[in-house]
Amino acid sequence: VRLVADEGDAAVALREKIGVSPQKLRLGNLFFAGREEKLTLNIINTDARPHRVTVQAHVLDWDHKQLPPVAVGTFDVPAGGVKEAAVPIDTSRRGTFRLAFELHTEGQTWRQGAELKYAVIVPMKGVGNAEDSMFGMNTHMEREPTAHLAHNMEVLALCGVKWIRGWWGWGMCEKERGKYEWTEYDRQLAAVEGAQMRLMPILLRYYPQ
Repeated sequence: VRLVADEGDAAVALREKIGVSPQKLRLGNLFFAGREEKLTLNIINTDARPHRVTVQAHVLDWDHKQLPPVAVGTFDVPAGGVKEAAVPIDTSRRGTFRLAFELHTEGQTWRQGAELKYAVIVPMKGVGNAEDSMFGMNTHMEREPTAHLAHNMEVLALCGVKWIRGWWGWGMCEKERGKYEWTEYDRQLAAVEGAQMRLMPILLRYYPQ
């Protein structure tokens, strides 16, 4: 997000008018090792005239080591318009990375402020089985709406998680003695099993009832 303030005819630097943004974020920003992967960008020009923009991607690994820069290309971006570009992702290295962008046009060069984090993994969803795995994740699924919960469960499954530990307060299903309501826990169970993982519920009495 940029907020630009100017008065009358005061010149505004091109860095305030031109930028890049991911067209659509990947699931958990995950890319798969050994596959041909790319990140699709929008190059955005809010200026009243067109610009020829050169974009270069700079990558830092988890240890903050600078990797070789990636030339994204040079693009003619129309006035008040958007141009699509693709950044190839190096999937020969696994781990977490930070991606920043350097832009150049009309003699001006700048590094865009916000960095994009992503990871390169070997997809582990459906590999092996829960009975042979001790790899789990502690969660508070009751805090997440359904779409967000399903998204997070899918990311965990891709990263190899087999067990999900859920905090199940008995007071949420028996708010009135002898009357049971399982809707919330059915929702959580469906999200976990939908991502091909197993649920380990921890029964608690943290409600006054």
